[in-house]
Amino acid sequence: MQSPRSQGASSALRWWIMAIPTLPISYYAFYFIFYTPPTGLRTKIRLLSSIYGYIHIISGGLAILLGPIQFVERIRRLHPRVHRWVGRVYAVSIFASGLCGLHVSMNSAAYPIGDYGFAVLAIVWMATMIMGLRTIWSGDVSGHRDWMIRNFSLTYAAVMLRWQLPLFIFSGLTPPGALTVIAYSCWIPNLIFAEWYIGNRKNRKLAVE
Repeated sequence: MQSPRSQGASSALRWWIMAIPTLPISYYAFYFIFYTPPTGLRTKIRLLSSIYGYIHIISGGLAILLGPIQFVERIRRLHPRVHRWVGRVYAVSIFASGLCGLHVSMNSAAYPIGDYGFAVLAIVWMATMIMGLRTIWSGDVSGHRDWMIRNFSLTYAAVMLRWQLPLFIFSGLTPPGALTVIAYSCWIPNLIFAEWYIGNRKNRKLAVE
């Protein structure tokens, strides 16, 4: 059995491994609004052709930036008001990005089946947030934590998309083909991992008790 100190160090390491990749993705989202990335002119024109694209990118970038903060136990324990207010901004960002993402998904560069994958992601993303809010409003802190783990695994789809896209293209897929695969691979494995993590954490808790 790990000592409390080693458990804390392990938890901190897992947090940094999860949080660090979100920083360049969040930066890229805001960079994309004001500047044109190399080879990104067509994508920028397509995404920013309406207000939906602006809201989706800005709100999504804010969500991926704020999400890791909500998993800092010290903030939750010592500064609950900060946790609540960051959570409110995070929730609004997800609903704004998710609703606009539904519109954007129908105009993606993927094949039609890929558009549906992105649309389902947006719907499940918002649905897990609704469940996260319902559980905390009813006083179910443990259930809230589980639903927010699921929700952030879907927020993390932005990270997986940006890392997977060049890899799939480098492997020989066309950009539309790569995006079609990524429309599912950027979030379904995340959600499976979240379910495994939640179940594993509950089993460890039962073993200690």
